[in-house]
Amino acid sequence: MGYRAHPPSRTIMLDDLVFSPLLQRTYASTEAHYLLLCHLFEAQKIAYCRVWCKSNTLNVKSRKHTERMGYKYEGTLRKDNVTRWGTSRDSDCLSMLDEEWPLNKRVLQTWLLATNFDADGRQIRSLQEVRDQQASSSL
Repeated sequence: MGYRAHPPSRTIMLDDLVFSPLLQRTYASTEAHYLLLCHLFEAQKIAYCRVWCKSNTLNVKSRKHTERMGYKYEGTLRKDNVTRWGTSRDSDCLSMLDEEWPLNKRVLQTWLLATNFDADGRQIRSLQEVRDQQASSSL
């Protein structure tokens, strides 16, 4: 994983997040991302106000994971990068802001509770179900 921090604007871009198929959509990957976000939004020296990332528009799994974590789609950068095959690619940009973090943090903490998993380690409620419940209870 890489990153591009810009402390004056308190923004940081997460770059090159790669999860093996064994980690994709697992408790461990969600918890790791949650802990990273805690550090970025709640650090004592620099608490970032915007965390963002971009992914190949064709990488639907990456976009779904990022949205699942609470990031919001901002737009598409056209011909943003060149692939290893020499073709241009578009990139989707997604971000999370500091004012969105408290709700996303509650959602992730609730989802990560042991009571949300059965004896075989399967989730009982999805992140989206937890998010919908949290959003309706905060109205």
